Amino acid sequence: MPSPIVEPAPLDQPMPAPGALVIRNALLIALACWLFGVASFETGAGHGFDKLIWLPSGIGLAAMLALGWRYWPAVALGGAALGISHGLGMAGALVLGAAGVVEALVGAYLLRRAGFDRRCERLRDVLALVLVAFGAAVPASALEYLALVPGAPGDAGAIVWWACFIGRALGALLIVPLALANTRALRSVAGGLRLFELLVLVAGTGGLSLAVFASMGDPDMFNPLPYALFPLLFWGALRFGPREVSALLLLAGFIAVWGTAGGDGPFAMSTREAALGALYLYLSVVSIVALALAAAISERRRSEEMLSWIAHATAPFTDESFFRELIRHMAGAFGFKVVLISECADFPVTRVRTLACWHENDFAPNAEYELADTPCAQVVATGKPVCVPDRVGELYASERGLGVQGYLGVPMMDSSNERVIGHLAFLSDGPMDEAVLESPLFQILSSRAGAELRRKRAEEQGRHHMQQLAQVSRALALGEMGSAIAHELNQPLAAIASYSQACRRLMQAGESGAEVQRAMERIGVQAERAGEILRRLRGFLAQSDTVATRLDLDALVAEVIDLARPEARQRAVSLVPELAGKLPPVSIDGIQIQQVVLNLIRNAIEAVAEHDGPVRSVSVATAVSAGEVCVAVSDSGPGIAPELVERIFEPFFTTKRSGTGIGLAISTSIAEAHGGRLRFEPRPDGGARFVLYLPQSRSAHD
Repeated sequence: MPSPIVEPAPLDQPMPAPGALVIRNALLIALACWLFGVASFETGAGHGFDKLIWLPSGIGLAAMLALGWRYWPAVALGGAALGISHGLGMAGALVLGAAGVVEALVGAYLLRRAGFDRRCERLRDVLALVLVAFGAAVPASALEYLALVPGAPGDAGAIVWWACFIGRALGALLIVPLALANTRALRSVAGGLRLFELLVLVAGTGGLSLAVFASMGDPDMFNPLPYALFPLLFWGALRFGPREVSALLLLAGFIAVWGTAGGDGPFAMSTREAALGALYLYLSVVSIVALALAAAISERRRSEEMLSWIAHATAPFTDESFFRELIRHMAGAFGFKVVLISECADFPVTRVRTLACWHENDFAPNAEYELADTPCAQVVATGKPVCVPDRVGELYASERGLGVQGYLGVPMMDSSNERVIGHLAFLSDGPMDEAVLESPLFQILSSRAGAELRRKRAEEQGRHHMQQLAQVSRALALGEMGSAIAHELNQPLAAIASYSQACRRLMQAGESGAEVQRAMERIGVQAERAGEILRRLRGFLAQSDTVATRLDLDALVAEVIDLARPEARQRAVSLVPELAGKLPPVSIDGIQIQQVVLNLIRNAIEAVAEHDGPVRSVSVATAVSAGEVCVAVSDSGPGIAPELVERIFEPFFTTKRSGTGIGLAISTSIAEAHGGRLRFEPRPDGGARFVLYLPQSRSAHD
């Protein structure tokens, strides 16, 4: 379950005044309440039944759910304007507006408490809407009845209250699912055969409703024609969803009310009130059954789609590809305009860098940005989800250029659940619905994103630790080779000293400049030789991040052979290079691969030195094999016992008297990190053979 939502913290500057967008929305709500109210009045005439299906109830409730409670004045304005335009007087108009506000606020509060999902695609959401629609209509219809018809006699008063109550409940029940349909949901049917099918369904429902409810009926005979609508409604439930079914119910309901109010249809009775009362009961039952069926089918379909989303969004990918596919699928599943996933760039956190960013219909370049003055700052600071339902562009200057209204941020925690290591940010071009946090699909994908980020960071830490261990291993290797390297370095230094003394004697004896120049040139050659030895040592000990570049493997191996040659001479071992020449390039970290080759050569030299065989040699060969470039180090030593072969690559296992047991383990890790492998192969004539396989650079195949 997600953490509790944190409300956005107030900014240092004062809250801006309602902008043009807020005023526009308020005017549209008021206008919609008035227009739909006019339509409701026009469906019938007569005391108590002049509002047969009160559609403004659905408009007000949908506005509170989608845009928030701050728009209640717009609902009141629309109701009051409707009352004035229909001659209810100022007092009656104010009561009509107040009743609409009470119904909308009570209904929105109860639905939010029930965890209502605005998509209305779950059975529990439809049942909650049914209960709340009828429940919220009680105080609204009571207020309206007491204020508008206080003197009505008992039976007539009950009929009037029943009319107000059932009309408001049906209005909310039929309008809310349709009014909350977002543009993505509408686009899902706006094309091809699916749109044609929906148009056929609407035309069939309208035509059948006219045939059933606008024809002359016999009040003394049972008429089964109203049940002919059920197949069409079931078709809509099976093929579409609650929104489309609510539209069909609204169409059929208006035709039914219009026909019944005029004395036609199967519900025609001796009195108009009795006919409309029977029609209300029919419409209530049909609406509840059809919407519940549509929601149940949509919930089943949604579950199947959720499994498909999870499979497509997470299964085949890791690292950057995973994050890109994840946010692309989340944007498509929930209709977000902008989705980004980021990791913290420093601790304490002041900056984050995006791992993937989706903007409208394509990926945007990754970037690193400051958290200050962004809604993401509070997500990272609190470690809890933060929702800005609307006006995020007015509240935060960083979001103004994106054309968005709502924001939702979800933190991603480390394995201890104590520190924020990244976050997911979602921005919508309409109001942000907090209920998305309750979606199982959203929770699964968000949790999967956090798990992948934790895996990525653990892998990076593992690589960093391996690099540090490899650095220590290289230092230990050179320390063990110290005497041989010192001997190798002593030769050019001794030659420099000898040539320097010769120069001094020549100059003292007054010899010609040509002799002195030749001696100086020899000093330069020996100095370059000493410098080359030191350069190889410095490069081998260099500590840097792993950087893969296209390199010539033969050249790298030749440098390692030169580095190991002094130790081989000191131990009376012949080091034989067998380089293939003109190998395909490989994409590797040169220092790390040199470390692997040096470790193999030194192991081979030690094995030969401790073995009293007639041949004392180590060969280093390069070759191409099955699309791979390989380096093989073979020795004429005693080999490795068969029972030990399975363990030689284990950490801290060694066959040497003074070995650490980490050389081959590190070498194996380096090989695998480069997409290669390290293998042991016994030699038929004795000794051991280790082969390093590396994949060719991709461009080498082009």
